[in-house]
Amino acid sequence: MRYINSSINISQRSIIIFGWFCISIILVFLDFKKFISFDSVDEELFLTISEADPSIHFIRYIVWGQYLSFLNNVSPLFPINFHLFIFCLGLNIFVKKYNAQKTHLILLLSIPSLMLFSQTYLRDFFILILNIFLFLKVKKDKTEYKSIFIIATIIFLIFILRPIFGVILCFSLISSILIKKVSYSLSYLFLGQFIVLVTLLLIPDVKEMFITEYYHLNTDDVFSLLRIDLVNVSDLAISAGIFFNWVLYYFGINLHMRNYFLLFPFFIESIIYFIFFRSFLFFNKSRFKIDFLYRLSFWLIIFSMIYSTLEADWASVYRHKIFFLPALFYLAATKIKN
Repeated sequence: MRYINSSINISQRSIIIFGWFCISIILVFLDFKKFISFDSVDEELFLTISEADPSIHFIRYIVWGQYLSFLNNVSPLFPINFHLFIFCLGLNIFVKKYNAQKTHLILLLSIPSLMLFSQTYLRDFFILILNIFLFLKVKKDKTEYKSIFIIATIIFLIFILRPIFGVILCFSLISSILIKKVSYSLSYLFLGQFIVLVTLLLIPDVKEMFITEYYHLNTDDVFSLLRIDLVNVSDLAISAGIFFNWVLYYFGINLHMRNYFLLFPFFIESIIYFIFFRSFLFFNKSRFKIDFLYRLSFWLIIFSMIYSTLEADWASVYRHKIFFLPALFYLAATKIKN
């Protein structure tokens, strides 16, 4: 009887994923992006990059643009539909392999940003897919890898498409191997923030480089999601941005959004992220010791919060943080099978 019930649960989760896939495909053909007036300069760049001078673009833009051009030879809609298919395929394997709960699966697929950016030609949804398959290739026991070559290849692809995420993955893997005992979930976050803050305040050259990088990363001259004026930013403002930006990164809502109709979906999104995040705050210490993927998920969230210091653009936040969904989902939704 337990076997039959387990089969039914797995079937239900597969049906949920298939239903989401069908809805997504319908939205693609109905041009959902146009309906909500979504517009991205980056999409136009990626779709036309083969016609541009490659010397003026980053390698990650060139690689992604050439990849899209290759898929576009089949059909303009093929890249999006293809990515939706492999995402649902990977997610279906994920929920079966790691015994993910149906309720959390529904919550995951209800995240508005996930639905929105799965409809675009941007890199974020594809990088999320790579991360899902990375989780599928890494076993729970760190000494048992299906294929180190495949894992290294996936991390390399992520590094090419978004270097900072490749760095975060490497640090997370190293931390997962070396550290098997943590008492408090936020202790290493505060340690990382403290190191960053002390470095910036004590070494003026590093602080200058940090501020310069903000000018390159963000469209507005502001620091953190608190929208602090980047010109003549004070040390106190830098401290506030470093210590509190992660809260806005995961749970904040852009109240300055011109389209107030979109505020409600993103309010729902913040609630969903908070539900997932509780499993990080109140993590299972026993499982942390024995489950390598659990530790990897934990460290990915730690480093994502430290990295969030660099975020000051709300549009980027909504799409960047979907990369960390496999980690949040694994912490919250999965159970160790008996």
